[in-house]
Amino acid sequence: MSDHTPEQSSTAAAIRGLLVYLAIAAPLAAALFLYSADLFDAYHGTAACHRPLPRSDGAGDQVMRFVLERPGSSDLELVLPTAAFADHTLPRCASGIPPRTQVDGAPEVHKNTFELQFTVAGHPWPTTTPGDLLFPLLLLLLGLPLRNYLVTGSPVHLAGRYTPPPVLQTRPKSAAPKSGSKGPPPSNIRKSGRRSRKR
Repeated sequence: MSDHTPEQSSTAAAIRGLLVYLAIAAPLAAALFLYSADLFDAYHGTAACHRPLPRSDGAGDQVMRFVLERPGSSDLELVLPTAAFADHTLPRCASGIPPRTQVDGAPEVHKNTFELQFTVAGHPWPTTTPGDLLFPLLLLLLGLPLRNYLVTGSPVHLAGRYTPPPVLQTRPKSAAPKSGSKGPPPSNIRKSGRRSRKR
């Protein structure tokens, strides 16, 4: 038999449940963060023009859509920080089609696969922003109550509560008859048959 009390067993089950959840949710959150940070993307081209994000006029935007011209390939449009191109004057292209004549001093933009930075005219810029942490954190914070509800039926409990088993009530046994006691006298059984008459 185990020496652990029911409270200790419930605490151990809660810790195991939390560790299993973190072992599954943490890699998913990390993969989501790395995907949003463009870890697996690679590109190289010359910045030709820019345009604002949808439903924006571009005034004071921290990020914009920049069109890269790539030799021997189609143009590529990327959402990049505006500050990375502050030292360069690029034309605005509302339709996303760059002008026929490339502006003088257009910077080259480069990024390697499995890197969390890109370069503009040789200057590195990070691909991550504080907003990239929002969805991974929401996954961890909202996934835990969902896991608890599916496992324990409560969003705040990591393990089910200990419920003591019900006490079974037994009926008292009837007293056994003492040995050697006589039972009830046998009943007189009247024998059937004819009686002999005296002559």
